[in-house]
Amino acid sequence: MKIEVESNLSDGMQETLDAVLARSKDILPYFEIQASMLDGLIQADSFGEATSPFGDAWKPLAQSTIDARRKGKGKGSPSPLIDTWALRKGTFAKGYKGWIEFGVSGAGAVYAAAHQFGVKTSQGRDRPPARPFLPASNGQADFSRGPAKEWYDDMVSGLAEWLTNGSTHG
Repeated sequence: MKIEVESNLSDGMQETLDAVLARSKDILPYFEIQASMLDGLIQADSFGEATSPFGDAWKPLAQSTIDARRKGKGKGSPSPLIDTWALRKGTFAKGYKGWIEFGVSGAGAVYAAAHQFGVKTSQGRDRPPARPFLPASNGQADFSRGPAKEWYDDMVSGLAEWLTNGSTHG
């Protein structure tokens, strides 16, 4: 069975619809742009400002850690998660056709979860305390609040704009 539908769209409307359909078939460029923006959020807000993607300030380093760094154990940075840069250099966000993957690879991946979620010692102390640098909680992507939510909302609303006219507002 074959069903044909005839449309009475104006020429301009038909051109717009054709353009939207064409862009929807190759959506990869949009998600690559958004992945780059997410990576910027991780790099600038998390590592640059020592805040989580949710807008919460990271717990500062213990004085004993700062003192140890000054005595040659590490590179000497008084900022959390900046001592060797392995974690920061290992973060990534990559756009695919219809989705974005983000996380940590390389040398930083070994201890990423400990810093993202924190570790409780047998005495109940946080060693290290959670210092979230990725928009994730409970092992899943989380764009529920703060700068992470702003990025997500812009990404979703920008998708309609991109499909309609091929540009982004972000």
